[in-house]
Amino acid sequence: MNDKILVTYGSQGGSTAGVAEAIGQALSANWTIVDVRAIQEVTDLRSYRAVVIGSAVHSGKWMPEALAFVEGNQNTLRQMPTAVFQVCMMLATSSEPYWRMVPDWLAPLRAQLQPAVEGSFAGALWPNKYSKLSEKLGLHIFLAAIHLKAGDYRDWDAIRTWAENLRPVLFR
Repeated sequence: MNDKILVTYGSQGGSTAGVAEAIGQALSANWTIVDVRAIQEVTDLRSYRAVVIGSAVHSGKWMPEALAFVEGNQNTLRQMPTAVFQVCMMLATSSEPYWRMVPDWLAPLRAQLQPAVEGSFAGALWPNKYSKLSEKLGLHIFLAAIHLKAGDYRDWDAIRTWAENLRPVLFR
């Protein structure tokens, strides 16, 4: 059986891509072959023994391309070890009501895949990197509403630990 693992992601501003890269690095530490690819680049799952799928969360929803990938590949994904992760700024806040919403954003994936493992991580957001003024303004308003400053809130140790703990699940 092929021992190659796919880590694929939907990312808008690059934060989720960085998390996917860190997961891929952690999984490849023991000579496992890992492909880390944007979800739009994945056309065939047959060469993988397991898949890790991640997405940024916007307005309480996964990126449309990530949801479409899951929907289009759910039959294949249900037959192989699959883990999912999401990256959202709500986890960077100190607000417990926000934190309680986060698991609900995985409900559509649970219904389609029944993933073996789920992870949720705080992200990074730099509104000034966006080119459109309307996007910049909207992201500044969003950050003000959740009482955060622009910046990187990813917990790299937590991300690596989560990825290292995936190994027994993905190789069962």
